[in-house]
Amino acid sequence: MTQATSTFSSASGDGYELQMGRFARVLAPKFLDFLGEQDGGNFLDAGCGTGARSAELLSRGRSAEIVGVDISLAYVEHASQTITDPRARFEEGDLTNLRFADNSFDHTASQLVLMFIPEATKAVNELVRVTKPGGYISAAAWDFQGGLMFMRFVFDAGLTHEISEVS
Repeated sequence: MTQATSTFSSASGDGYELQMGRFARVLAPKFLDFLGEQDGGNFLDAGCGTGARSAELLSRGRSAEIVGVDISLAYVEHASQTITDPRARFEEGDLTNLRFADNSFDHTASQLVLMFIPEATKAVNELVRVTKPGGYISAAAWDFQGGLMFMRFVFDAGLTHEISEVS
């Protein structure tokens, strides 16, 4: 039996937008600010989801080409329909087995995806392989080991409110 290369359920781009897209949209500018100025080269958006990071990159006007890759065809289709800038294209792909040649990208970034890949080390090795020498590889991930504290706050807040029967 083949091991799944992602544990994240991906039924629709609209569903993703409601669940994770709102976080990706808030994080994308901060994540890219942290990375600093890009030199205008090509960029691999690894685990692009519905394209929040790609859209932010495009709005900054420095990237010559952005290739977004996600294992979910639903997300790729959503990104392709909502982001029509000719500098960006989106395709279905597995981060543990990228179809690109060695040294294909100037920059590679992954946001909120590596924690859903059981063989994350294999995915990171692929990101290294497809990134040109001197390029950067960056990632941001949920802190699952820390207990996802924001969810704890949601549950604690829910417990502090009295639940009454609705008639």
